[in-house]
Amino acid sequence: MGQFSESDLKIWTIKRILGFFNRAQAVTDLTESILKDDPGTGTGKYAIGEVVARRILDRRNLLMGRRFVAIAQLNGIQGLGEDKFHDLVYTFRLPAADAFKESLFANVLADNWTVESHTINFASGDDFLAVVESDRIFRRWLIEEVGALSQMRMFHPFAIGEACERLHRSAMTAYPSGHLGAYALALWFYSFDQDNWFSFDEMLHETTLYLNFMPFMDERTELRMFHGFDNDGFLTEGLTISDLPVVVNYAETSVTVWSARLED
Repeated sequence: MGQFSESDLKIWTIKRILGFFNRAQAVTDLTESILKDDPGTGTGKYAIGEVVARRILDRRNLLMGRRFVAIAQLNGIQGLGEDKFHDLVYTFRLPAADAFKESLFANVLADNWTVESHTINFASGDDFLAVVESDRIFRRWLIEEVGALSQMRMFHPFAIGEACERLHRSAMTAYPSGHLGAYALALWFYSFDQDNWFSFDEMLHETTLYLNFMPFMDERTELRMFHGFDNDGFLTEGLTISDLPVVVNYAETSVTVWSARLED
């Protein structure tokens, strides 16, 4: 048994560990999991067994709302020891966007792809909600962010105005459902080229883990696709496609702007 605390853990690590346990519907969701062994402290054995998985779910289902809300609630679960906790921290040490990109290149994409993410973290939940809960305010805020990002990449004063105009003309589709958003983001990647060297299902698996990881609406990861925005020359160069994927992460109070290119 372990005595675990949130001391020295990043907020995204805490949220992702709790999300991992909260989204589990069956023992197999924990035993057939994505856990990795911490190379610094691990033993090479990092799977959660059926008995321990059942104990975790039983503990969770006794809690208010049937959800873990703090790391300390994992204390005292027999079989969930310090080594396993290190594995959990190692697996979920990265923010969701970074973990998604790392997994893309480990499991799906070849080295002829470049995928870039620009993440803006908000100082407080109130500041975050004030921006993302209003389509008008969010678009205005995003125009400023994309304009500044374009200027940094192009080193030219006209970049801000042109990028802002392109984004202003685009149409936004929001996907509060991580399930639907995962299909839309997977299709965006798949549309780069007919000869992708990966299957749609492989990409869908990765986008589903990214956008559908947190099980509760107030901690969702929401895709907002800006249709018609031309990335070429502003956020990236080379073979790219229109539409700008922007991911609003309620659990981490962050927004990530995505771009990609393919060297075919």
